Amino acid sequence: MKRAWIIGVVVVAAVSAAGVLFGRDLYGYYRFGKALDREVDALKADAGPWPQPQETCFICHGPRGQSGNGGYPALSGQPAAYLEAQLRAFASDRRPDPSMGPLARGMDEQQMKLLAAYFARQAPVQNEKIRVDAALAARGMTVVQARSCVACHGAGLAGNERAPRLAGQGEAYLADQLVAFRAGKRHDETGAMNGVAAALSDEDIRAVAHYLASIVPAHAAAATASTDRAPRLANHDEADLVKQITAIKTGNRADSASAMHAAVARLSGDDIRAVAYYLANVSSGHEGGSVR
Repeated sequence: MKRAWIIGVVVVAAVSAAGVLFGRDLYGYYRFGKALDREVDALKADAGPWPQPQETCFICHGPRGQSGNGGYPALSGQPAAYLEAQLRAFASDRRPDPSMGPLARGMDEQQMKLLAAYFARQAPVQNEKIRVDAALAARGMTVVQARSCVACHGAGLAGNERAPRLAGQGEAYLADQLVAFRAGKRHDETGAMNGVAAALSDEDIRAVAHYLASIVPAHAAAATASTDRAPRLANHDEADLVKQITAIKTGNRADSASAMHAAVARLSGDDIRAVAYYLANVSSGHEGGSVR
């Protein structure tokens, strides 16, 4: 009896000592486990039960379909109906692709619907941050407007059930697809894209791809709204932009950090007009605005 009592005391003492020495760590592991469970539950709620097909997609298309690679299309924010249609086209070889074909053929209709719905829910962002060539972007915008691209691709070129989002897609990817449409290596059901692309020169394609890649997709545009330090320029009045840029260049308008003066010092009159034209017409998801 005495021996059992001694053993019990030793065990209690050992447990107490372990609690003192390792209690915080054990509690930390417990909290980590609970946090991990919550994260898994959130992922399941957003993307469905495991296994999740989009886990394969992120290798090329990035996490949540936000590619970040100009050579691969962003899937985030693409209309679900359009994504479903493309998966079926890949599966049937109506849109041949050595990578997407086998992947799509391994999916059933329900998986395609779930995958398309998942990517459609994700916030669209620019596929890549590019250094905008204002003159090239202005030419691209002129071509886009002349070809009435918004008629199919929707306001802000954000896409719809029939046509994909173009705003903010990767520059290299956009150029490759236009070349493929022009050469007849890619087709759309109406033939509209083949007809449009057939009339584009190499320089037109380069300009259009550059312009489209420079557009901030509508849902992400709020992040580019003006701050206390700098005004929003997108969709500002073109004539006023020319006036303000010229004033900064000639020193008739002060810039406390001298950053703007340095940026515009070498711009010619034609450059200034091209920049103003581009900024006045770029899609930003906001109306109006002023340069103060």
